[in-house]
Amino acid sequence: MKLMEETKQLLLEFKDNRDYKSFSLRATQNSETIPELIALCYTLKYPFPQYSSWLLSHVAENHRAQLLPFQQDLIDVFLECGDHSAQRNLGNTLLKLPEIDYKSGEMLERLFDFLQDAEAKVALKAYAMYLLIPLVKPYPELI
Repeated sequence: MKLMEETKQLLLEFKDNRDYKSFSLRATQNSETIPELIALCYTLKYPFPQYSSWLLSHVAENHRAQLLPFQQDLIDVFLECGDHSAQRNLGNTLLKLPEIDYKSGEMLERLFDFLQDAEAKVALKAYAMYLLIPLVKPYPELI
């Protein structure tokens, strides 16, 4: 539990400081931080899902190899998360990682849901379109 509190403190500092490079490096220095950031994406309490997902997108950009072991977890949270800001950030994170064949059908369905959702912000819809491109290749009728 102490580590989770440290991760929450890291996010609160990131929220105030926004030094992406420094905080993405700090997030990779403890093996428990990445799973805790992913777990915080499931929470509903501001600012944790929004800033944990945003920090994960910067980890993907600056330390991609550190996220590869957690790619399926990131897909799971993307599929289940209800916060539009976190969804947008997680979509951005997934775009920076290599394609994997994990829950492709669920991803297709969820991405189409984002495109049809009147409440979804433009950035989330854009990421959904980019994430759809490799997923629909085997299904020419969906293109």
